[in-house]
Amino acid sequence: MEWLVSLTGMPAGAFGVFTSGGTEANLSAMVTAREHWRDRDERNSKTRGIVIASNGAHSSIKAMAKVIDADVLLIETESRLESSHLAETLSRMSAKDRRRVFAVIATAGTTNAGIIDDLAGIANICRSEGIWFHVDAAYGGGALAARSVRHFFNGIEEADSVTIDPHKWLFSPYDCGAIIYRDPELAKKAHAQEGSYLDIFSDEGAQGFNPSDYQIQLTRRVRGLPLWFSLAMYGTDRYETAIERGIDLARIAGRLISATYYTELVREPSLSCVLFRRLGWTPEDYRNWTYRNHKSGFALVAPTKVRRRFLK
Repeated sequence: MEWLVSLTGMPAGAFGVFTSGGTEANLSAMVTAREHWRDRDERNSKTRGIVIASNGAHSSIKAMAKVIDADVLLIETESRLESSHLAETLSRMSAKDRRRVFAVIATAGTTNAGIIDDLAGIANICRSEGIWFHVDAAYGGGALAARSVRHFFNGIEEADSVTIDPHKWLFSPYDCGAIIYRDPELAKKAHAQEGSYLDIFSDEGAQGFNPSDYQIQLTRRVRGLPLWFSLAMYGTDRYETAIERGIDLARIAGRLISATYYTELVREPSLSCVLFRRLGWTPEDYRNWTYRNHKSGFALVAPTKVRRRFLK
């Protein structure tokens, strides 16, 4: 966990816990954000809050909002979420709805296209407006270890919470996710459970750090152990080499696609995502191609949609 925190550049005192994946990590972060918002103003104690994200945010954002009974305001963008988009959205909101906004979620590496939002600009607005700033880097967070693209993540160090999934680009098996907090005590205040049979676990002097106090699960296994073993075996330099190679392969694939007359890039490769279309194909063609490749064991290349249009 110390290594993950160091990748983000968050200040001393920041720490986190391992979770089952990005959905649980995002949910734990938003519960913390909402409870902190309510603690700051008792008028919010029974108010249904609003979370702002882009239309490129992960599907778990909507699922998480249903669980905590919050509204999600998705900002439509053609590419990344810019600070200007957020500023304009906030300016158009009524005073009543503006008070309901308790968190903004930026994405650092969208699952569909590898897009990294304007983290630094969004961080500045959230700080000035007093809004919790969460970065969902579940997929893209692995690239924090790659020096060639680290600058694209500038601003992540200003986040109040960050999601990273080692079981994505840090080569860990399912289910190994992580949530990092700028101020872990806020998470503990939101998540720690009380019960006479739990008293021994709440005594950190005797028991030590209790990860169950910082996310929604009480009963849990040691989810960070697979990542620890891998780091102990290979070291962090090998991680950087592997991630840089993945980025190189995406760029090579992009050049090959551009050079082929019957395919075209939808957008330039970003991180390890390569979006392309086969000219003249229908959705059925993509599905059949995917199933055929998968069944043969050749590759799993999933069809997707961009701006609600199937790639074809």
